[in-house]
Amino acid sequence: MKRLLLTTISIILLLYLYYSYNSYVENNQFINKIKELRIERDNYMYKSKSSPLYNSEFKLIYFPPNIDFKVLAKIKKLKKIDTIKFLTSTGESQDFLKFAKLEFKLNKNIHELPLYKYLDKGSKNDIFLCFTDKTNAVSTYEGGRYLDISFKNAKRIEIDFNKAYNPYCVYDIKYSCPIPTKENFIDIEILAGEKINLN
Repeated sequence: MKRLLLTTISIILLLYLYYSYNSYVENNQFINKIKELRIERDNYMYKSKSSPLYNSEFKLIYFPPNIDFKVLAKIKKLKKIDTIKFLTSTGESQDFLKFAKLEFKLNKNIHELPLYKYLDKGSKNDIFLCFTDKTNAVSTYEGGRYLDISFKNAKRIEIDFNKAYNPYCVYDIKYSCPIPTKENFIDIEILAGEKINLN
């Protein structure tokens, strides 16, 4: 009996160490991937002539990579597809097609965000996802942030808030950026992605 107990404890310990190690490796790989993506983004923002930060000394800053803000979301297609008119930062408007909602779990709560398709540009698989949260006007841009995702009629899709970025109008007021509505609000702090540099 004692021997069986020791064997059971040993197996449990080995399983714990195995999964802990795999989790450690996965987290490190995730962190490295996010860092690489940020280097690519910084290079583009500072070196591309189409960027508002071309040759600028303004420094982009980010929250530390956090795998907890990468979620697998369910896609709930809407029975009625609507054309939604967003107000923009320049006082104009831009039309999008609202066709589905995302449902995902974050901080032990279920949240929903609407999904939009572009009407005037991009591939039919390019989706516009914008959101606001409790970090706005504190550590992130008060007008919300964006995420670029590609959709191909899947039932689930990965959403990584570590890839959230500020719209161009944050850096140059000549850009016209859609402003997220109340429906795009996530009632927690999304401590991931691009921050706002107040210096």
